[in-house]
Amino acid sequence: MDVHTEVDSSDPATVKLTVTASIQLLPKSGHLTAVVALFDHDGSFVGANQGGLDPRALLLKTTFHVKAGSYRVRLVIHDEQAQILEAQNQGVSVR
Repeated sequence: MDVHTEVDSSDPATVKLTVTASIQLLPKSGHLTAVVALFDHDGSFVGANQGGLDPRALLLKTTFHVKAGSYRVRLVIHDEQAQILEAQNQGVSVR
């Protein structure tokens, strides 16, 4: 799993933080769910997006509208039995 973040601050009133995850799934993977959560510098929850992944899916992309600051992105992939298969954290600074 590879997580990439991109900040679009071309309009300071609506700064966008886009999180893109490349996911390599196992051939026998069933229905999977991905959750991308965003936390601020104090560890407070800012928001999250959740979506189902088709076993053939390789890419997940989601966007958050944020203010300037430091954030932590957490991506979690889990199966139908809610067992976590993969989790990753990444820091990002929005200016």
